[in-house]
Amino acid sequence: GNGNSTMPTLASYNKFHKNIIFDVFLVCICNCVTSFIAGFVIFGALGHLAHIVGVEVKDVADGGIGLAFITYPDLVSNLPFVQLWSALFFLMLVTLGLDSSMCLVESISTFIVDTFPQLRQKKTFVVLGICSTFLVLSIPLACPAGIYIIDLIDRYGATPTLLWVALLENIMIAIFYGVGPFLDDLVEMTKLKMIYYVKYLVYFFYWILAPFTLAFLLGYNFYSFKPLHKKEEGNPYPEWADIIGWVVESIPFLVVPVFAIVVVVKLGWADSVRSTMKWRKNALRQNKMDKYRGQERIFKYKLDKDRIVRTKIEVK
Repeated sequence: GNGNSTMPTLASYNKFHKNIIFDVFLVCICNCVTSFIAGFVIFGALGHLAHIVGVEVKDVADGGIGLAFITYPDLVSNLPFVQLWSALFFLMLVTLGLDSSMCLVESISTFIVDTFPQLRQKKTFVVLGICSTFLVLSIPLACPAGIYIIDLIDRYGATPTLLWVALLENIMIAIFYGVGPFLDDLVEMTKLKMIYYVKYLVYFFYWILAPFTLAFLLGYNFYSFKPLHKKEEGNPYPEWADIIGWVVESIPFLVVPVFAIVVVVKLGWADSVRSTMKWRKNALRQNKMDKYRGQERIFKYKLDKDRIVRTKIEVK
């Protein structure tokens, strides 16, 4: 998903020339349609359960883990062929957890392997180590107090951090890397020159629409935030639980700025805000292959001191 490196990790396995524009629109449309249909299913089910219990929909469930493991199983138990629907429901939960876990594990393993290339031939053991670590860390979640730990993680480790990472990604492209070079990257990879026709729309998106929307959502999330120990009367969460939550949430907020400062100090400002030599070497290699195959090339590369510079090929 957005902000957790899953999509870039999976996209890194594509060939250099790939119509990612089609893939992006397909994924977005499928996601929106799925959410739209799921809305009917969820609120229809909650409305039916509210009718059975005799309360309003807002009083049926408070969301979170209780919605999946308490409210919906209760609803399924009131349907005909209860065994069939129960099996299908929990099979859906298992498959949903599996595909989400596989994507997240792949993101972590790819990061480790790319950071330490000597582990590339031992990726199986890297994945085994990641899964074993997650298994050990998840043991407390299966204990009697596990429901409270899950609620704490869900409250402090989900939405704000993803919005923050997505906002930083947007700022990185719009300000530091540049929308112009980003458009050139898209054209070079997709070979779709029509992308230049919507460049002003892309500039509007990255400079105005996306950053202001993400900043608003992040600010509203903090504004409407309610600590767990103030959630309701008789709540079992003490104040120190919220302190732990804030500490955990502050880690991803501080990681990016801290590492950004480290990279700038290590490489200098100029080298920190432009594409790496590895990216240009990969593009140069593909550019030479296109030339030898007689395929159309939109850009050419030349060596300028210690940098590989990309320029557009003028059409005569």
